[in-house]
Amino acid sequence: MSPVRPHPWFPGFLLAMAVTAGNAREGAPVMTRPPIPPAYLESLRSQDRTDYYGLYMKGHKIGWTRTTRRLGTYREQPAFINETISFQSILNGGESMEVLSVDREFFGTEPPYSFLGAQTESNQGDFRNTFEVHHADGEFQTLSQTGDETDERVLEAMDYTFEDALASETWCMAAPAAGASLTSRSIDWEKAAIEPEHFSIRELLPEDAEARFRVDYSSDDGTNTGEFLVTAE
Repeated sequence: MSPVRPHPWFPGFLLAMAVTAGNAREGAPVMTRPPIPPAYLESLRSQDRTDYYGLYMKGHKIGWTRTTRRLGTYREQPAFINETISFQSILNGGESMEVLSVDREFFGTEPPYSFLGAQTESNQGDFRNTFEVHHADGEFQTLSQTGDETDERVLEAMDYTFEDALASETWCMAAPAAGASLTSRSIDWEKAAIEPEHFSIRELLPEDAEARFRVDYSSDDGTNTGEFLVTAE
């Protein structure tokens, strides 16, 4: 299982996430941007929202994820912060491998809640990767460091907002019906492009079950797939 960007699903916990081989979807999908409820945004102005998830592969727990959304600052200006911390312990070639990653995205606090910048750090033993991006003057200025190698790039700015970052969470809050689907927007920094992510309600669960419904997830090229349960809380 290679590291994938965890999603702040709400309300609930991640049941399973697996990586499999697959084929790209045919045709260009229509990506949507569900609006974040005003009450949710107002709550973030006064208190943090933190959720914890278990990461599973083939029924075995391999790690955990903690997501926090909060009001803070980015380069001395107010910002909504979307932070994800993940830990994975997996076997790679028969050897145990532990990976700790920290991802932070920063967004404006007023509509359209535009992307301001991001910071990512991944640690695997003594090996450390970092990535930073800053949105300025219509451009994304990026700086990445892998071991002793440093790379700087300037990319054309992309239309990405806090609503995109929380799209699956907002969609689940609306209690979609069985068979409903969502195609949201995410940034693939390796491709320097907006990429679709697909979610669909596989089934609604009985009222006495711990969870409300089961959701399938896949990246657009089919390489990352998984499922998760959404609880009633």
